[in-house]
Amino acid sequence: MTESGLAPFPGNHWNEWTSGDEGLNSLVNVNACHHFGDGLLWAVDQGATQGEQPSKGAAKLVAFNIATGEAASVIRFDEKKALPPGGAPNDLRIQGNSVYVTDSGLGGVIIHDLETGKTIRRLSGNALLRKPEGLVQKGYQGRILEDNRGKRPAVHSDVIEVSPDGRWLYYASPTGPLCRIPTASLKDQRLSDKTLVGQIEKVADIPSISGSAIDAAGNTYLSNVENRSVDKLLPDGTLKRLIQNEKLITPDALVISDGWI
Repeated sequence: MTESGLAPFPGNHWNEWTSGDEGLNSLVNVNACHHFGDGLLWAVDQGATQGEQPSKGAAKLVAFNIATGEAASVIRFDEKKALPPGGAPNDLRIQGNSVYVTDSGLGGVIIHDLETGKTIRRLSGNALLRKPEGLVQKGYQGRILEDNRGKRPAVHSDVIEVSPDGRWLYYASPTGPLCRIPTASLKDQRLSDKTLVGQIEKVADIPSISGSAIDAAGNTYLSNVENRSVDKLLPDGTLKRLIQNEKLITPDALVISDGWI
């Protein structure tokens, strides 16, 4: 927002994608944005329009300098190691040198090391990273989401958080449940995915959500699309209503900054 009205950010070639462009150096389908108080705005670009397969290198993370709009870093997803066909980068969190990204297309966690530049993929397509078969994604007042042919969305690992001490990675599909796994185990490539599955813990059953945030005390905030509210999940599992308002229509990609959500 500028004094003269809305303006595109970053306001350069990144905003100039058109149909037919491979999307290597433009933003095609931004699924989430996040900032971590370091002067950068991170964007998760799925690299293709909904239902299409991205060109090689088009699915990416771009860190923009908030002041200048220039790209400070671009992280691309290799289809062999990070993002197989059908994968869709969804949201990200950064803890230390580790960038964690959920894949909502196939289910899985992508981890990029900012220091070494290496990227690994964990728990790819595992059932515990996919939407549970018995749960349905809901909208306002519990309406089941489906199109005019009765097809229902199957969004897999989506919401992602890292605990304040960096020990746990939390994740959920939009239907829940909220689960967690030790970050040290995720990054230990000596451990197989089969071993990792045994370390996944269910945290809580939750309503249909679209975004989350976590505070320094370990409270998790969930955007509850069924009630147009933001709910607060305490570390002991208690779920409280923080705020409810008709204007909260699917609030996504929550960020806590200077005491504000």
